[in-house]
Amino acid sequence: MRTKPVIRVCLLALALVAASAACTSQTPTTSSTSSTPPTPASSESTAANGYSYGYGTYYVVTRRNIPPNWGEAKMWYAHARAAGYNVGDTPKKGAIAWTDRGPYGQVAIVEDISADGTQVTISEMNGEGGWNRVTTRTALASSFKYIY
Repeated sequence: MRTKPVIRVCLLALALVAASAACTSQTPTTSSTSSTPPTPASSESTAANGYSYGYGTYYVVTRRNIPPNWGEAKMWYAHARAAGYNVGDTPKKGAIAWTDRGPYGQVAIVEDISADGTQVTISEMNGEGGWNRVTTRTALASSFKYIY
């Protein structure tokens, strides 16, 4: 009798759809320390962009075209150089701000640069605002290296 395998497949498919809906039904909230809020990250699943939902790498990949296999933020600068991306110490609007500080590093998007170039306003997810929150903050430009 073929009904048992068909029922199992249908139940498995239903469970996958329910799990996917649970993962993608959340929309990140946005808080901002500047008057111009950043673009909120999309609600794509991990499988869609290759990065874990709610983290800085996930957010940056929704804003920039980055390969899905660069791993944790700490490794991004080396991967960018190896892949031929331009990298450097000078901030540019739209660049990825990168640091290897902390256990996993952090990546963010440069939203603005001070007139003298010493400070950057960045948007990031899972930074000061916590998991799955996009926030902006101003930091010393020298705190980061940049992926263009």
